[in-house]
Amino acid sequence: MNKLFNRSAGGIGLSLMRVPMGSSDYTATPPTYSYDDNNNVADPTLAHFSITHDQAYTIPILQQAQSLNPSMKLLANDWSPPAWMKSNDSMLGANGQGAPAGTLNSDDYGPARPVLRQIPYETARIRFWQRLHPRAWRHSAWSDHRGQLPTIEGTLIRLDVDHLPSGGTPKPVWLWFSDPTPADADTDTAWHAFLRRFDLEHTFRFLKQTLGWTRPRLREPAAADRWTCLVLAAHTQLRLARPLSADLRRPWERPQPPERLTPTRVRRGFRNIRTTLPCPTAVARPSRPGPGR
Repeated sequence: MNKLFNRSAGGIGLSLMRVPMGSSDYTATPPTYSYDDNNNVADPTLAHFSITHDQAYTIPILQQAQSLNPSMKLLANDWSPPAWMKSNDSMLGANGQGAPAGTLNSDDYGPARPVLRQIPYETARIRFWQRLHPRAWRHSAWSDHRGQLPTIEGTLIRLDVDHLPSGGTPKPVWLWFSDPTPADADTDTAWHAFLRRFDLEHTFRFLKQTLGWTRPRLREPAAADRWTCLVLAAHTQLRLARPLSADLRRPWERPQPPERLTPTRVRRGFRNIRTTLPCPTAVARPSRPGPGR
């Protein structure tokens, strides 16, 4: 390992490695394997997804190599989908017996897509300290406060990751959670929400600027609640209409499959959908008063 990765010890200092996800043509211990073999039984929800096979040898070797050369980068590529995803029910290109090479079944494009996101080669470490409080100062919101400043307890969270998508040097991220004694699940929800903060911000902007969430001047809290429910219902309707909408994208936008269309794109084509939807009621027909009236 030193001869391969440790330049300071006279090694060649390899700095880029390609790592197959699952077995390749050069697997040391046949038979071939993937991360969701499931005895060749279809598993579209990836409920049996596991990297147990790699934890015994592959991952420790990669960790040892990175300890010898911290600047080394890994290129993970999928060699073959599980056999149950392929047309020839085999991970081998020609079924090993001269049969035609298999291809990925069209029904399994969906299950195959999230595999890359589920492989935990990159690690996120969370540490948190409960019942801490920031030091309060008499400025901003507390500038006019009389008497002793209050003590506001919360939870301090530190998030460390091994790798950034941009390739930059990862730095710890400090987060403040207003719950002083959160459960472990709530702490996980807090830092996951931080990672999805841009999605949340875009959603709120869409609700305000496009669906008019803050446009009415409502006087009663109950009316504001009803209007919020209507806006959320409209947003949900746009998400449910994704399979029915055409992708009317701008020239600078990339094409997206129907299940990835944003509510903004669905709204552009919603006028074409509305004319094809059934109407639950019909226009009332005029009638004359009955006898005796």
